[in-house]
Amino acid sequence: ADACNTDPNCGSWALLQYMALATVGHRETAARRVKAMPPSAFKDAGGNGHSLTNTLYYIATRPKVKNPITLPQSDINADAQLSGSSSSAASSASSESDAACGVGTCTSEVLNAIADGHTCRSRIHWMTTHESMSDLEACAFISNEYPDACGACNPEGSL
Repeated sequence: ADACNTDPNCGSWALLQYMALATVGHRETAARRVKAMPPSAFKDAGGNGHSLTNTLYYIATRPKVKNPITLPQSDINADAQLSGSSSSAASSASSESDAACGVGTCTSEVLNAIADGHTCRSRIHWMTTHESMSDLEACAFISNEYPDACGACNPEGSL
């Protein structure tokens, strides 16, 4: 995926990577990236006969992954650029456990919500640095502990 992050003309071969990305737990990211592909990507060899519609259907029907793989920083930065965020915002957000929850509903608004005096983001970050939890464990713990403010960041699904 790194090669396609640095080469905007990666072409239709990225399509297969995005389908795999959905399979390992990042359906929203995969769908966003597929929608940004040029129509020609579905017509050459890398597109392998897939249409935009059937690719989005494939992505949408991947089962929810309980513990999605953590994306490398280069993928997080590429996704931030695709969604219109600045790279400085992406790096500051990832420094305190941003996209690590792997849930499309875990937005910056939710991460910045106050839960008993601290943001959901800072609580998740604290759990990963002081309690040796993985990002996903911290997201699940905090979203269960503070469901009203942080519940949308639950990687285990809706509460």
